Amino acid sequence: MTEPSRARAKCEQAQRHLERLKKALQQPGKDFEDSLSSFLSAFDSAVDLREQEIKQALKRRGGLAKDYDTWYQSWQDSLSEKDRVLWKELREQRNKDTHHIPGMDLPTEGESIPIQDVRSIFPPEVFELTGIRPEQVDWTGMAGYRFTRERLVDTLNGCERGLHLLERLLRESVVLQA
Repeated sequence: MTEPSRARAKCEQAQRHLERLKKALQQPGKDFEDSLSSFLSAFDSAVDLREQEIKQALKRRGGLAKDYDTWYQSWQDSLSEKDRVLWKELREQRNKDTHHIPGMDLPTEGESIPIQDVRSIFPPEVFELTGIRPEQVDWTGMAGYRFTRERLVDTLNGCERGLHLLERLLRESVVLQA
């Protein structure tokens, strides 16, 4: 059985917005925030659409909506701890972004990056886009995923990983339609 078209279309839309994010990071002046917001919206919509599609299929077969809920919880539990945190944060970030809630930041674990290393890790465009100087930022935990606008490279990495997880969800949830 193939993946439902509405959820797949939103996933593909998220992929296009991710490509825009990459271009915005490479070309100062591009609107990174709009691309991030669009990605988060498409990502969240794809997950919601997938849930609706599966629950409708279950209902047609005489199944219960809770069958999806149980499967979905099990699917989330199968993720690594880091991926579970990322998945949850991606789902929450859309609401934070849409409703302008302060704190689009994900606590991460990791080592502090010495300031002299920061300049070698991040391209100059990151600092041009944000208008910050490297010494103004607390670089503790940069090994993990973060979604503050100042941490553009890690935001991009988190979105790429999140898209991979979304594609996995679409593939693996097909079993509920059989």
